[in-house]
Formats: sequence, structure tokens, C-alpha cells
Amino acid sequence: MPQQPGQANQTAMLAKQFNGIAQRASGVLHGMKRATGLSVRVLQMVTMIVVSLLVFTCFMSSLLLQAITAGPGKAGNHMSMAHALQTYASIVALVTFVLLVISSWLTVRSIQSARPSAQYQPGGNAMPHHNQQNNGGNQQNNAGNAAGNQSPNPNQGGIPGNQTGGANPNPGYNQTGSGGITPTPVGSPPGGVQNVPPARTADPNAAPAGGQPPATGPGGVPNSPNPSGIPGYVDPNAPPGMGHQQGMHVGPIKLGGDEARKERERARKLEDSLRETERKLEAAQRERDAVRTERDNERRMRELLEGRYKYLQERLKDGKIVQPDPPEADPPGYEVEKKFHPHQRTYPATGPAASLAGGWHLTGASVRGRSHKAGKFRDDEFHIRLGGTDKIALVAIADGVGSKEFSRMGAYAAVHGAVDSVKEEQMSALVTAVLKNQDPEETAITQQAKQMIHGMLDHAYQAVLQTAEQNKKHPDELHSTLLVYVLVPRANGDLFVASAQVGDGALLAWQPTAAGAVAADLNFLQQPQFTGVDNRVVPFLRFNKSEWKNIIKVSTVEKGQVLLGMTDGTIDDLSTPPDEVTGHFADFADFYNKIKAASLDTDAPGQGMATFLEYRKRASGDDRTVVCTY
Repeated sequence: MPQQPGQANQTAMLAKQFNGIAQRASGVLHGMKRATGLSVRVLQMVTMIVVSLLVFTCFMSSLLLQAITAGPGKAGNHMSMAHALQTYASIVALVTFVLLVISSWLTVRSIQSARPSAQYQPGGNAMPHHNQQNNGGNQQNNAGNAAGNQSPNPNQGGIPGNQTGGANPNPGYNQTGSGGITPTPVGSPPGGVQNVPPARTADPNAAPAGGQPPATGPGGVPNSPNPSGIPGYVDPNAPPGMGHQQGMHVGPIKLGGDEARKERERARKLEDSLRETERKLEAAQRERDAVRTERDNERRMRELLEGRYKYLQERLKDGKIVQPDPPEADPPGYEVEKKFHPHQRTYPATGPAASLAGGWHLTGASVRGRSHKAGKFRDDEFHIRLGGTDKIALVAIADGVGSKEFSRMGAYAAVHGAVDSVKEEQMSALVTAVLKNQDPEETAITQQAKQMIHGMLDHAYQAVLQTAEQNKKHPDELHSTLLVYVLVPRANGDLFVASAQVGDGALLAWQPTAAGAVAADLNFLQQPQFTGVDNRVVPFLRFNKSEWKNIIKVSTVEKGQVLLGMTDGTIDDLSTPPDEVTGHFADFADFYNKIKAASLDTDAPGQGMATFLEYRKRASGDDRTVVCTY
């Protein structure tokens, strides 16, 4: 049945509406593709089926509505059917609107998610809307416009000059003949469906009319497309420090992964080079120090040899070897200690010898040995005390162990602890007992003297321990020997002697003769105490206290004899062969005669004895101490 002009216009309007629905369906297609990941062919088929059903339904609805309104009569049925068709058309329109909203939302979400990750792919475009397809899209759109502009109001809202094959006045956008500018994806079916990218920013890579975009930009940098259409976009594949398009804003220069890795590698190489240089410098310094040390050693060796040569030259006098005095030097701290422990001590300090009852005299001296003069302390010490109006004398002599750093402290504490601890009442009681009974074998007197000597040993022991504690030293650092004896002159001129000795040294009595010969009654009242294992001297602190009673002796020195107490520095010189140069000492008589001439026969025997003890003898360099009662 032929259609009337009004019906044709209505049909054309419905076709245009279906055309718009098809456009939105195409948007839904691409949104569903991004959301679901299905194939474009499958989605196109589904979309075409849905669109075809909608078009068929709307077309049939229009025909039925026309038939109902054209036929006479049966108005009630016609109105019911028309109402049903209108309801059905409303439902179809509502479903179409819902599909349009969903497709628009999916399209926007897909574009937003695609912008950050869009990358230029050689040989293709990151987005389906690249301008290289604009000419073909324009031709399709112009063909659709020619068909669609048959309406009474052709090209309404369109842009003039959009002709097939002509230049596109707005590159990147395709115009419709009647509906204005509508964004649609590329690849829509011909017949008026527009092909426009989703953004309105002109492609900066577009070439002049009819041409292609330039292959390279400023400086020979390849141009990359701007698939997202975002102003200020910088191609991530462009070289650092340059934009991918001329005239585009370039952000701050940042090192990429390769550049950062290269910088780290360069820094590591520089650090390795610096360390290698430091190692070479240290090796050179060590080599220089080694050379300097070797040079210093050679210089010292040369000086030593020169000094040795001069030393031998000085010792060689008239074909005989002499021993020169070593250079004297004070040890560290001597300025503080010298008032208690000087290098030389004499008794009396000045003047004549001390006098005892019965015509006896007492003097003594102690000097630093030759081997100690080069910066060492004197380790020997002695102490003398007179009591009971010169009727009794207490003597103590000690020799500090040379291997102990603070042995001089132990020697000083031992002799002063032993002598100063005896009370005046004890000394008076012993003097009374000895003078009352002239029998040297009297048991009561012997026991009384031994008790005094035992008390002196005990007080000496306690004094050494106390000194070690006060000076915060271990007692083993204060080891020394100890010789103590008590002298009481008898009425007949003899000398009562009670003594004890721990360690080396000696206490001997000798009767001089007119001819100077050694008398047969030369007697050692005390001799060195040695261990039975390694024949070593036992220091005082190491000696068993329970054995003290066994080393205490009581003796008598007859009138006219000489009593000598001494340390090993002197007694050892009397037991060795005489020196070939000095002749010290041929025998004991030689020793006594020399000490008598230098000390005992002078007005200052103490100073004379100190001078005498500086004698020279080969292999003799220890401290020397002698206390003489004559």
C-alpha cells in the first residue's frame, strides 16, 4: 500500500532515531568489549541482533498504530490496542535509555583507565581513533550525509564544506549532516554513523591538509602520537630532556632506569678506583715506613758498633781490660722517693761511728750497684736502732728481689717493721737478763732473745703486707730477703748476738791477726737460705712462718773480733776470684784491711764505707750493703 507524505516523514524520523540508537549501541559495544574482554565480532553480532529487534518492534508498532487509527469503527478496541502499543513503546524506550546510560558509563571508565597506559606501538596506533583513518571516515560520513540530507531540513546543525574527498576543516573530527558533532569510535558501519575520537583536542601530530605527520621532531627526535589527547603529554619513550612534539611543554628531566643504572655503575667504578688508589697509597706508606725503619736500624747498629768500639778502646789500658763506669741516671719518680730511699745511705749520716757499751762501735753503708746506676733504684736497705743508753742495738738488712718492680718498697717496709716494732721494755728486759747471767748457754736468756727475734720477723711480715695494700700493689711485687739481729755487749767485753735470716746475704764474725791472716775461728752466724729443689733463694714472704723458729740462732762474738752483716752484692765478691786489674779481693783479710783503712780508721766511717763500696770488680754490679760492728 503506498505511503502518504506524512507517513514517509514519520518513517524517516523513526529511522533517524534508530540511527542514533545504533550509534549509542556501538558505544555500548566498545564499553562492553573493554569491560568483558569479549571479541569485537561477537559483540557486534549481539549488538546488531538487539538493534534489529528494536527496529523491527518499533516499525511494527508504527504500522499497527497507523492501521488502527485509519480504520472506522471499533473505536474501543482500537483505543485499547493503541494503549497497549504505547505502553510497549514506552518500555522499549526505557530499556534503550538504560542501555545508553550503561554504555556511556562503561565508555568513560574505559577511556580513563586507558589514558595512563597508552603507549605508542610501531606500525599501529594505541587508540582506535588515530587521524590516519580520518579521510576514509570522512568519505563514509559524507555518503551517509548525502542519504540523510534528503529530509526537508538538510544539513541542519552541520558544518558547511564537508564534501567527499575535500579537505577536513577540523582535522580529527567527522561531521554529520544533520546532527552536529557526535563522538563515535572508528569502525562504525557506513550510512551516516559518525567517526569522531572521544576528546576534542586536536592531534598535534597531524600533518598539513592532505599529508602525514612528520617522522621526526626538533633535533631529530622521533615524534610519537598523543593517544590520550591530554595537553602537555610527554611521550615516555622519548629521550630524556626533550619533548616528543614541537611546541609542547616538557616537564622536569628525570633519569630513567637505564640512566640511573649507568650512573650507579659509574659511581661504583669511581669508588672502586678511589679504594684502589687508597690501597696503593697505604702500600707506598708501608714501604716507606719499612725503608725508614731499616735505615734507622742501620743507623742504630752503626752507632752501637761505634760505641762498642770506643768502649773496648777505653777498657783496653796497657794491655789489660778495665771496666768503665756506666752513665748515671735517676729512675722515674726518684725525686719523690729519694727522701725515703736515696741512692746511698750511711750510718751515722755524719760524724764518727755509733758507740756501744764495752767499747764496741757500729757503722754501716748501702750504695747503688753499677748495674743499677743507669736509671734504676737501689733495692738494698738497712736500718739500725740503739736503745737502753747504748746497751743494745737492733739491726735489719734487706735486699729487694731485682725481678720485682717494687721490691725496694718491700725491703724498706721489712727493715723498719722489724726494728721499730720492738718496745723499749723488751729491750731493757733483755739487756738486764744478759748482764745478770754471763752464761751464753742460759736457756732463759736464749728463749727471751728468740722471742724478740720472732716478734721482729712477724712485724716485718705485717709491715710488708700493709705497704702493699696502701700502695695498691700485689705482695709478690714487694719480695725481698731479710736479715735481723740483736746485739747486747756483756760485761767481759764479749757481744751477745741473736739473729735470723731469710734469703741470701751473710752475718759473719772474724778475728783479725797482726799478720792479717784469716783466723781459724771465722764463723758464719747466718748463711743464705736456699730451696732444696732448684737451689733458689727463698724470699721473706714465701718462707714458711712455722719454720722461723728453726732459723733463729743465739751466738757470742768475743772481744776483739769483727761482726759483718752484708747483702749478696758484697759477700759474693768475697767468694769469687780476684779481678785481674783491680785485684779485689785476694781473700777475706784483704777485704777487711781495705774496709778498715777506708772506713773504720777514719773520723767519718759511714761516708768512708760508702766510698769503699764503690770498688770495681769484674762481673760485680749489684747493690752493696755492709753493717760493721767492731
